[in-house]
Amino acid sequence: MTKAIALPIWVLLIQLLYRNNSREPESTLVCDDYFINRAKKSYAIILLLLPFFFAAFRVEFADTESYIHTFNSISDYSSLTAFANSYGKCELFYGIEYYFYKYISQDAQFFLFLVALLQSVLFIRTIRRFSEDFGMSAYVFVCNAMVFNWMCNGIRQFIVVAILFSLVDTVLKGKWYIFLPIVVFLTGLSPFYKMLGIEGRPIWFLCGIHESAIIVLPIYFIVRGKALTKKVWILLGVLLVLTALGLLDSFLDTSTENTMYANEMDHVHADDGTNPIRVLVSSIPVLLVLYKRRNIINSELPSIISLSINMSFVSSTLYIASIFTSGIFVGRLPAYCEVYNLILLPWLIINFHPHDRRIISPLLYALYLVYFIYQVLIVWGDNQFIIQIFGTQF
Repeated sequence: MTKAIALPIWVLLIQLLYRNNSREPESTLVCDDYFINRAKKSYAIILLLLPFFFAAFRVEFADTESYIHTFNSISDYSSLTAFANSYGKCELFYGIEYYFYKYISQDAQFFLFLVALLQSVLFIRTIRRFSEDFGMSAYVFVCNAMVFNWMCNGIRQFIVVAILFSLVDTVLKGKWYIFLPIVVFLTGLSPFYKMLGIEGRPIWFLCGIHESAIIVLPIYFIVRGKALTKKVWILLGVLLVLTALGLLDSFLDTSTENTMYANEMDHVHADDGTNPIRVLVSSIPVLLVLYKRRNIINSELPSIISLSINMSFVSSTLYIASIFTSGIFVGRLPAYCEVYNLILLPWLIINFHPHDRRIISPLLYALYLVYFIYQVLIVWGDNQFIIQIFGTQF
């Protein structure tokens, strides 16, 4: 994993090289009264080129070998059917793998390359549009270990996260008739079958990519609008109460019954939950908002910033819940909200008073780097990370 240290070094180096030529000359109206000098496309692409390279050409790390094995196993329709019957969920993703294998390429690494490309394009496009400092957003993306946690691991869920994040406009404009059907499609109809007591499973292309996306449905109706309203605090309280009563774990037991996760539930119950250090680092934007709470609450905020603040608080609450429950399942839920920190954090730093900004900005860069080194070299130090390109591994 020592080669991973190249990622934050790359992002910092590119920022230094492009420091005076990284933004478009004129500010752009993004939404409402939110004007920013967006990063140039070339700068944004180069900045995240190395993280994309790591994700696109990996052949060994965490779940990568499992994804490659699954891709190679679904070689015909009968094997797809057998696989779907065994695991009973998310057949849309495996159906895509099957048709890709049959009609496009039998190279699993090419499939993973295209998945990484899709995720990267959606994220670069969304962050570039809304971030006041794309360089800082890219640095947090890398140092918060999102490349390894999500683009190289849990890729099914991160495909869904990237798609929903790219649809932020539909959330801001209240276009529920676009956003919600897409959430349902990506979730799949299986959870709704269970809720309604319908026997059997829907056809494979209505089985979704990742059922955890269902959490976005109630959140959508609460986080829109002003930041930290009563309904947002009520949502946070409900999540904590559900955790304290053990209902969140009970729901997971029910929702994973007869699914590909069912065999892992014993391991889940033995899991210690999410690392508190990760929770603390992911909650940095929340701590900064609380530090400036009076100024923020009394200000007329752009809608994207209000949304990002609410999402950040939901993310931290779910992370806190995952400390006491399951880091494997509950710890995955914040991903849908945590990505908004990439928009919120640069805005908070830029809109701090100059004296605060001169102290907090370098402190945060140093803190994120320390966390990245801790996560990669200590927590994941025993994991192999192998990249293969043109037949050569390194």
